[in-house]
Amino acid sequence: MKKVVEDYKKNITMIEILAITVGLIILLLIGSRAINVTSYEITYNGINCPTPYVIFYSNGKFEYYQYYLTEGTNKPIKGKYKYNINNIIENIDKYEENEYGPYTIKVNDKETYTTYNSNKELMELFSKTGISLERCMTYKE
Repeated sequence: MKKVVEDYKKNITMIEILAITVGLIILLLIGSRAINVTSYEITYNGINCPTPYVIFYSNGKFEYYQYYLTEGTNKPIKGKYKYNINNIIENIDKYEENEYGPYTIKVNDKETYTTYNSNKELMELFSKTGISLERCMTYKE
């Protein structure tokens, strides 16, 4: 009987170790997916006031910040999109500077690009998502 109890305890211990290991592997996989999401923060710098801004994520989601809710806080409008944002960056050199801009695109808070409203890819993305950045942010209750 003593041997049966010891074998049972060994099996329980192995099952617990296996469960903990599987749990850790799942957490690592979920964490690595979250880390690999690229963010593209786009702002407009053509007027002298805080403007709305948008953050597109490579997982097809975006957050559009267009209003201050109360002083110092801002709640995004969340949405989904289907567009290859790298097309905007890859084609930036095709577009010349003009009086309507500039837009700044910051990738993962590291690389920064400048473009203008002559950038057809950028304007197409805004059109598809209903986003406009060329105005001052206002307060909304």
